[in-house]
Amino acid sequence: MTNVSEHCYTTYFFFQRCREKSAQPLDAPDEIWSYLQKKKRQLWLFIILEAQTKFWVNFELGSRTSHTAHRLLQNLVALMPWGFEHFLLVTTDKLAAYEKAIANYFGKVRYAYLQIVKQRRKRRLVTVKQRVVKGKASDFGNKTKNTSYIERFNLTLRPYSLLSTA
Repeated sequence: MTNVSEHCYTTYFFFQRCREKSAQPLDAPDEIWSYLQKKKRQLWLFIILEAQTKFWVNFELGSRTSHTAHRLLQNLVALMPWGFEHFLLVTTDKLAAYEKAIANYFGKVRYAYLQIVKQRRKRRLVTVKQRVVKGKASDFGNKTKNTSYIERFNLTLRPYSLLSTA
């Protein structure tokens, strides 16, 4: 099989699994940056990753603005094969653009939304707090109360994104 057909096959079964589940956890979204044009311009890659399967559901390239976050969520809603009958669990960091975009595009979707708020001092992580934006804390299981899957994915991408800065 070619890479394209393998990806289509994997995507089909991922979406079939989503239709069968009553709650779909997404570790969504997060962003990673790199440089373009010999470090003359910064580019942000916004990613949505499904927490259980680590499936890369959607991505968007652009600046770190609410416009890019809105495009990312707009495309996700268009891709949602599970429709609006399933309950979606969303976990993000504290980027304000996510909260606005989720509220805007998930109007017809039943969802719970948890923000992970990290406080740093001198580049060191000091505290991590959880802020329930929509829904209840009990909606989230222990494994869906963090952004570690997407952060690990970003660390995996980091060395490859630095190669493109030369």
